Amino acid sequence: MAISSEVRRQEIEKICLWIDEKYNSSIHEGVLLCEGDRNSIDVKLYSKVYPYLLVVPAGGCTDIEKLISGVRRKNPTLKIFGLIDRDAHSKRELRKLEQGKKIYSTKLPFIENVICTPEVIKIICQYLNLDYKKIIKEINEGVLKALTNKIKNSLPVNVSISADDLIESISFSIKLKTGAVVEKTINERSSLYSYRDKTIANLVADAFDLNGRQGYYQFIEKLLKKPEVEHDLLKAVRAYLPIIKV
Repeated sequence: MAISSEVRRQEIEKICLWIDEKYNSSIHEGVLLCEGDRNSIDVKLYSKVYPYLLVVPAGGCTDIEKLISGVRRKNPTLKIFGLIDRDAHSKRELRKLEQGKKIYSTKLPFIENVICTPEVIKIICQYLNLDYKKIIKEINEGVLKALTNKIKNSLPVNVSISADDLIESISFSIKLKTGAVVEKTINERSSLYSYRDKTIANLVADAFDLNGRQGYYQFIEKLLKKPEVEHDLLKAVRAYLPIIKV
């Protein structure tokens, strides 16, 4: 839904107020607008990954796209960047956003995928002294089953799979009118990277007996405050986040 010029002005003012209150020139070299609100996992994680940038929540992806120019006009002396979830954007769209507006994206669909990679799960298992192979197998099977149910429910044709069947992999092929063919195969090794649904965090939370997605976010925040885990955790997530040069 399009936002009015007055609403946009108010949102820009809120972001600029945050910058005025939080920006410290002895620490920060620029500003990073990200998705979410001030309590979201995005802000807390990106503040650790990009300590040289003041991380400011700015709503959703389209909000950042619409507001970043106005924020720049209000802060002409500051370098201001954006960071959005990749979601379903094409490489062409992402390249245009980066080159035109300095808006970067995660390398995986959502921030939830970034904090639910096998690398992160392995770190959590080590911290909790759990069997990684057992946990990752349980999570992968859950993701593949959830993905299969999504495909079954969205296809206009019947797919005969019983509720008891264990899915090993999913493959599909799409032929475009241009003649180009898009092929994709998802298996246990790739499911956590490929599943484009924020509920992936719920599936991981269940494996660790945490209280849903919010419980998982809170657990990740807790780990980010523990020196014995923080370094490895940040190294794992940085692999799936862009390098932002000031």
